[in-house]
Amino acid sequence: MDSKKMVLIGLVLTAFFSSLAVFELIPGLLMSFLLLFVGIAVTYYFALSRMRLESLAGISILLKAAKEIGRESKAPEISRLLGLWAQRLVKSEAALVWWQGEWVLGDEEFTAWPGLETAREWVKNNNEILVLYKNGGEIFSHPWPSNINSLLGWPLMVTGEAVGMLFLLNESKRGYFVPQDSEALEVICQQAAAALNKASDYQKLEYFYKEILFSMLNALDSRFPGFTGHSQRVARVAALLGSKLGLDEEELRILEYAALLHDAGKVFFLQEGLPGEAGELEEELSVPLVEEHPLLGAQILPNKGIFAKVRQGILYHHERYDGSGYPEGLSRTDIPLAARIIAVADLYDALTRLAPEEERLEPEAAVTEIKKSMGMLLDPLVVVVMEEVERKHDDIT
Repeated sequence: MDSKKMVLIGLVLTAFFSSLAVFELIPGLLMSFLLLFVGIAVTYYFALSRMRLESLAGISILLKAAKEIGRESKAPEISRLLGLWAQRLVKSEAALVWWQGEWVLGDEEFTAWPGLETAREWVKNNNEILVLYKNGGEIFSHPWPSNINSLLGWPLMVTGEAVGMLFLLNESKRGYFVPQDSEALEVICQQAAAALNKASDYQKLEYFYKEILFSMLNALDSRFPGFTGHSQRVARVAALLGSKLGLDEEELRILEYAALLHDAGKVFFLQEGLPGEAGELEEELSVPLVEEHPLLGAQILPNKGIFAKVRQGILYHHERYDGSGYPEGLSRTDIPLAARIIAVADLYDALTRLAPEEERLEPEAAVTEIKKSMGMLLDPLVVVVMEEVERKHDDIT
C-alpha cells in the first residue's frame, strides 16, 4: 500500500470516528483509545515504509559500487573506488587501503601513526573486523593523535587470508564507529578483494610476458650491440607521449607492446658476420629489404584481438605525415595514432642514443631537430607533446 492510500484511509477513519463522537454514539474514553491506536498504526506503517526505502536505496548503492569496482583492473583505481564508496556508505573523514605489503590508498597524515600498524597486524592475524575509538575498546597502548578519534578496519579476504584491508577513520556523525557500520561494507569489500586479487594475478602474468619479450629483444640486441636497449627506450618515450595524449589503459598497453616490437622484423636480417654498430645494419642491406622490416615484424603476430592493434603500430611506424613513408604511403590521421607516436619516439632515440657518439644530440637539441619535421614527416601534435615531455623529464629514457 502506498503513502497516498494510507493517508486517505487515515482521513476516512478520522472522519468516521469524529462523526460517532459528535453524535455521542461512542463514549469519549473509547474514542480516545481508538484515535490513539490509529495514530500508532499510521506512525508504525510510515516508519516501516521509510526503513524499506532506505534499505532499497542502500542495496542500490551497493550494487552500483560493486559493479564499478568489479569493472576495474588496476589496484590504484580499485582502491580509490573502494575508499570512495566505503565513505559514502559509512560517513568518515578518510579511507585507507592496504594491499599485499603497501598502502595503495592512503594519506601520510594518517598512515604515519604507529597505532595504525598495530591495528593492521591485528586485523591480519585475526581476520576480523576491528572497531576502535579514543575512549574505549583499545587493543594497544599507542597514544591517539589529535587528528584521529575513531577507526574501523575491515579485512580484504582472499582464500581465507587477509591479504589486504580497508580502514575508515573519524566517523562523521557520532564521532565513533559501531559494529553495525561494518555490515554496509561487506559486499563492496568482498568485490574489491576479488578485483584486487585478479589485478595482482594479471600484473604478475603481464610481468612474465614482458620478461620473455625482453629476453627475446636482448637476444636480438646481442647480435647488434649498437641497438642495445633501443626498443625499451622507444617504448618508454612512447608510453610517456601516449599518457600525455590521454590514451586509456588498454591503448597504452597496446602502444607499449607495439613500441617494444617495432623493429622485430629485423630479426629476419640476421646473418653471420653482419656488423653490429648502429647505422651499419642498414648500410649492409638494400633499401627494399630494410623497408620490409615493418611488414615482417607485423607478420610475427596474429591478426586478431589485441594483437591486431599491436600489429598496426609495428606495420605503420615508418609511415610519414605527408604520405612519403612506407609500406603503404599513408598520411595524416590515416596513420594509426600508435604508429605516429612510435615514429617520434624512434627518431628521438636515434638522435640521442643510436647515432655515432660524435653525432649524438642532447635531448633539447634533439627535440629542436625533430620540430623541423613536424607537419611533414611527423604528426605536429605528437611533436608538441614530445617537447612538453622532454622539458619535464631530465632523462626520459
